[in-house]
Amino acid sequence: MKHIVIYGPPASGKYAVELELEKRTGFKRLKRKLTYQPLLEVFDWGSESFKNTLYATHTLIMAEAAKVGIGTIFSFVFTTPKSHIAEGYLEAVEKNGGEACLVRLFAARDVMEKRVSEPWRAEAGIMSDVEQWRAYYEKSAGIDEVLASRPGLEIDTGVHSTDEVVDKIIAHYDIPVKTHRLGCY
Repeated sequence: MKHIVIYGPPASGKYAVELELEKRTGFKRLKRKLTYQPLLEVFDWGSESFKNTLYATHTLIMAEAAKVGIGTIFSFVFTTPKSHIAEGYLEAVEKNGGEACLVRLFAARDVMEKRVSEPWRAEAGIMSDVEQWRAYYEKSAGIDEVLASRPGLEIDTGVHSTDEVVDKIIAHYDIPVKTHRLGCY
């Protein structure tokens, strides 16, 4: 089973692409934020224990989904020092019979800075502060080298709409789309 793994900086379009891919393919979207709350009952936000348990949880979910043949969509942002986490996600899928389909989304810096302050982002609980975005973006500077050895698809979301991006992903990885049956009464 295929597992779509989307990465890129905040405001590169990952969330919108995830939602549309889920709708069109029926793949299960791993909603990372749903895993936060149970961990926050035990660990402090951002602590090493929180991060380690979060990454282990995501890895376990992805491995089990691959093992039982459930296609997933997973997106993340990581900085170069966390490259072992990205590799762990991909290896978990591959060791359990899944195919990791890497998709790197990006856009020009000014496009992402404009997007990050859009009101819907705060409502969705995702990064919506331009200064926070700038700091994170600077930390993510070496992301391209981390996964460069793995084949993947790279798409500029500053020049392609969400629908076009999803079309490209589906075509590139030959992902089946849901069919809608028309019922007769």
